[in-house]
Amino acid sequence: MLKQAWIGVGRLGLIGGCALLLSSAAAAIAREDPSVYVARADQLGAAGPGTFAIEDTLFPALAKMDAEPSWMVRDRTRLVKCVPGSADWAEVESWLMATPQRDLVEAFKACTDRSDRKKKWVLGLPYGADNVESDWVEKGLCVTLSQDNLLATAEFPYLKALDSLTDLVTLEMLRLVSEKESDASMDLGIGLVYLGRHVSERPFATESLYGYRMMSRGLLAMTDAVYTYQDSFRDKDVLVDAAAGLDFQDLKWTQFIFPMGDRLAAEQLMARTIEERRGVIPDAYVTTMAALTSKDHPLRRFGAGGHWNDTVALQADWFETEGAINRIWGDFGKRWNYSFHTREHARETDLEALSTPPHEMVTWVAKPVIKVFHARRRTMNEIAATRIVLGCMAWKAVRYDWLGRDGTAALRPNFLSYVEPDMYNWHTRQETYLPFGYFVPMRDEIVDVRDDPVPHEVVFSVDPADPYGSAIDQAGVMREYGGTQTAEREMGRGPASSGDDDLLVESDDSNPIIEGLTKDLRSYYDASAQKIDVDRYREFLSQGGARSAQEEVVAFVGLMRLLDPSIQPETVNWNDLMDRLLSFVPPGAPPSASMRGALSEVGIDSGTFKQMNVKYFESLMVNPGSKGAMSTLLKGGRPSAGELSALSRAVEESLGSPEMISMQEQMIGQMLAGTMGDRIRRMLAKRTSAVNAYSVMLDGSQFVLYSVGPDRFDNRARNVGVRGDDILFWPPVISLYREAISGN
Repeated sequence: MLKQAWIGVGRLGLIGGCALLLSSAAAAIAREDPSVYVARADQLGAAGPGTFAIEDTLFPALAKMDAEPSWMVRDRTRLVKCVPGSADWAEVESWLMATPQRDLVEAFKACTDRSDRKKKWVLGLPYGADNVESDWVEKGLCVTLSQDNLLATAEFPYLKALDSLTDLVTLEMLRLVSEKESDASMDLGIGLVYLGRHVSERPFATESLYGYRMMSRGLLAMTDAVYTYQDSFRDKDVLVDAAAGLDFQDLKWTQFIFPMGDRLAAEQLMARTIEERRGVIPDAYVTTMAALTSKDHPLRRFGAGGHWNDTVALQADWFETEGAINRIWGDFGKRWNYSFHTREHARETDLEALSTPPHEMVTWVAKPVIKVFHARRRTMNEIAATRIVLGCMAWKAVRYDWLGRDGTAALRPNFLSYVEPDMYNWHTRQETYLPFGYFVPMRDEIVDVRDDPVPHEVVFSVDPADPYGSAIDQAGVMREYGGTQTAEREMGRGPASSGDDDLLVESDDSNPIIEGLTKDLRSYYDASAQKIDVDRYREFLSQGGARSAQEEVVAFVGLMRLLDPSIQPETVNWNDLMDRLLSFVPPGAPPSASMRGALSEVGIDSGTFKQMNVKYFESLMVNPGSKGAMSTLLKGGRPSAGELSALSRAVEESLGSPEMISMQEQMIGQMLAGTMGDRIRRMLAKRTSAVNAYSVMLDGSQFVLYSVGPDRFDNRARNVGVRGDDILFWPPVISLYREAISGN
C-alpha cells in the first residue's frame, strides 16, 4: 500500500487513478476466480515496505484480553456512570489492573507511540479468515468472507474487539487522571485518535467509518477527562502538549483516505453475475444478491430472492455496469477533493442520478460509502474544537480566568500554534469559514442594563442505549448525503431501518437469525406472557405490518415462480412448493444454509412453518379480495394498484385470524423451548430506548464552545445532542449526561 506523504485533505488522485486502471482489467478475470479481487483488496490495505503492521503488535495482546464485565456491553449508560469512586469502579479497576489488560495497554501504547516520526504504522489485516492466526480467528480478530469469497459479504468482527479496547483505554484514562497522571491520560486519548486514523485508512467504508468513530471517541474521552477532573489539569504544559499532539499536519500526511474496497466489491459482483458479452446470468444474479441483501436476516432470503428475480431482466449489461461503477467512484473522487463549502457537494451525486432498477446491484454496494463524507468533516471539526478546548483550559491555568468575549483567536501562538475555524460555518459573502461559537455564560450575554444576567440554559438529548454515539453524532451530522434512498428502503438498509439491530447485540454470542426474528416479534409479542398480544398485533398490522406482509407475499410468490415457472393458479400445490422452498440451498452454500437448516438453528420445526404458510396461502387463494392479485402473481404478471390494495387488506385479515395467530404462537413456543430460548427471551424483552432530553443551567464557571452544525444556523448551543441543531464541544455532552443521571 502506498504511503507517500501528501498535502491537503485526500490523495484520491493517486489511489483513484490506480483503481481506474485496475478496473479496466476486470473483464479479463474469470468470474470463477474471486481470489484476484481479494488479493487486490489485500494490496490496498497491506503494510508495505518500511511500515509496521499494527496487528502484529496489538492483536496478540488483544487475543489474550479478559472479557470485560458483561454489563459494560449491555448497559452503556451504566458504563458512562462508571468513574473512580463510583459503585462499579472496584469491579472495573480489578479488570483494568489484571495482567492481560496491562499487557494490552502497553501494546496499544507501542503502536500509537508518536516519538519516532519515521516509524510508520499500518493496520494491514488481510481479507479472509484463512490468512490470519487461528487464535485470532477464535477471538474474532479477522475479516471474514463468505459465499465464494465475495468482498461484498465481508464481515468485520475485529471491530467489535476494538470496541472492547476502546472501553479499556477510556476507563484507563479516567483512572490515570484521577491519580493526577494527566499527561499519561492525554497520551492515551491521542493514541485512540491515531489508532482510529489507521483504521480509517482501511479499504472498506465500514472500516473507514469505524476509524472515524474511534477518533471521535478518543477526542470525546479527552474532553470528558478534562471536564470531570479539572483540578488535575492545572499544568499549562500538559494541556498545550496535548493540543500539539492533535496537530493537523501530523494527522493529515496519511489521514482521510477515501476507501476503495467497496469499488472492488462492486466489480467482483459484476464479474460474478454478468458475462461480458452475454449479459446477466440469472441464477447467479438472483441467488447472489438475495443472499447478500438478507445476510443479516437469513429467513428473509426468499423474499429478497423474489425482489431480485423481479429486477434481473432490468439489470444493465457488463459495459453499462462497468460505466456506472466508473461514474459513481469517479464522482466520489472529485467530491473528496472539494472544499467543504463548495456548491458541488449540494449537486446530485452520480449515484443518485442513476436509474435504480438497471443499476440496483451497484447502488446497493455504493450507498454506505456516502457516509464517509460526513464522518470526515465531523471528525476534522471535532479535532479542531478539541484543540481549542485544551487551549482554553491552558489559558485558564495561566490567566486564572476564561478567554475574553473576543473569541478563541487570542490562543495563538502561546497556547495553540494555530486556531481552526468551524468547518460547518461558511460565510458565503466573506468567502471564509467563521470561528467556533465561544462565550462565557452570564458574563458575555447581552442583556438590558436594567436586568441581571441569568445562567444560560442548554437542552441536550442523549440516547441511553448509545450515549457515546449520541455525544458524537450531534445535530444530524450523519444524515444521508443526498435524498435518494430507494434501494436502501427496499432492502432494509440505511435510515429507513429502525436502528434496533445495534441494540440487540448483548455479547459475542450475537446471532443474526435471532436478531431478525425478534426485531419483528417485539412489535406485537408479550414477552412476560410469552404469547402474541392480539391488540398490539392488529395495531402492528394497521401501522404498516400489512403492507410489509403484502410485499413479502409478492416476493414469495415471485421466488416460487423462479423455482417452478410452469406454476398455474388452477393447479398450484402449496405443499409441494413449500417443500421445494424449504430444501432450496443457494449455489456454493453448505446444506445447512437451506430454509430448513435456518429454521432448525433457532428451534423451529420446519413442518410447523410449512403448515402455517400452506394455510396462509390457501386462505389468500380463496379470499375474494386477494384471489385476483394472487392469480395474477402466479401467472407471472403484475397486479394492478386496486388488486394490491385488496391483497393488503386480505393479508391483514388472514394474519390476524385466530387460527393464524394460534399457529404463530405455536412456532414462537418452539423457538423459546429451543437451545436459544433464553437469548430470545432476553432480546424480546428489550425495547428501543427513547431519546432522553435534559436541561442544564450554565453560569460563569464554565465557557461554552460549539459549532453551528450542518444547518449553519447559530442557536448559541441552546439545543444540542441527537435531536439538537448545534454541536456542543464544551461542556462535553457525555459529561453533562453523567451529571444528570448521577444526580449531580
